[in-house]
Amino acid sequence: MKGFAWSLLLIAAAPACVLVQPLDEATPGTGGGSSNGGSSARAGSTSSGGSGAIQGSQGGICYANGTCNAGLACTFGVCTTPTGAGGAGGSSGSSGSTGTGATGPYCASALAPCGGSLIGTWSFKSSCLTLPTDDTTVPAACQGLETVSSYLFSGTATYTSSSWQASITDDEQYAFKYTTACITALNAADGTFPAPPASATTCSTLETGLEDANTTVSCVYVATGGGSCNCSFVYSNTATFGDDYTLMGTNSYVNATDPVGWSPVTYCVQGTTLTISQTSPAGFTDVHALTKM
Repeated sequence: MKGFAWSLLLIAAAPACVLVQPLDEATPGTGGGSSNGGSSARAGSTSSGGSGAIQGSQGGICYANGTCNAGLACTFGVCTTPTGAGGAGGSSGSSGSTGTGATGPYCASALAPCGGSLIGTWSFKSSCLTLPTDDTTVPAACQGLETVSSYLFSGTATYTSSSWQASITDDEQYAFKYTTACITALNAADGTFPAPPASATTCSTLETGLEDANTTVSCVYVATGGGSCNCSFVYSNTATFGDDYTLMGTNSYVNATDPVGWSPVTYCVQGTTLTISQTSPAGFTDVHALTKM
């Protein structure tokens, strides 16, 4: 990480959550805050993950409008057979509910945990991050200024009865609009942040300070609307990591090294599809759908 104390701390793969640390632990300004600007949801991914199934078919990713071929349901980005309908993707046995699924390219619906056996190796198929309505970790002037165009995970996760190990590549593309009002608020919170107003010079300083080894940043000055630095981010990181876990009841577990405040990981195994979800202390919910290998 180069630049300033307020540099954007982008995703660092670590066992601090479900399988990867989501972007809600990043910051658009002051160190240690969050970059997420309070929008309703992040774009879900359609990472190809490993099963090779055709889009819209059993085990394949859903279509962009959140649908699958006839007889299948879109469950967090993966096409599965609804519970009770039979077939390889869904059983009416102990695995329970199918969950509420995804809406279009976003994971706007909550995961309905149903439990099942985690043991085995799973390939990432689809991922998403739902943002809280009010992100209290950033100033009010910076709310709702982020858009995400890509949130992609590929690789595998292997579970034993008491631990998991993941090897993943995380690719993200998103943008943050640093308005003069937002820059003013961030500068007030941390004097090392560039001073307002937004200008070509301010945008250049932001671009330099926000880049790191895993992140390419481009900030463009826009004079209209009081001025803003419209910054786009392209992030990519590959890592291998893992953790021990302890089951809690029949449909959730706790990672041994999770920081205080993180929720238990809820999960649902249906046929060859595993969905896992966890919420951070700030209210960001990370969801991954994986396919059994």
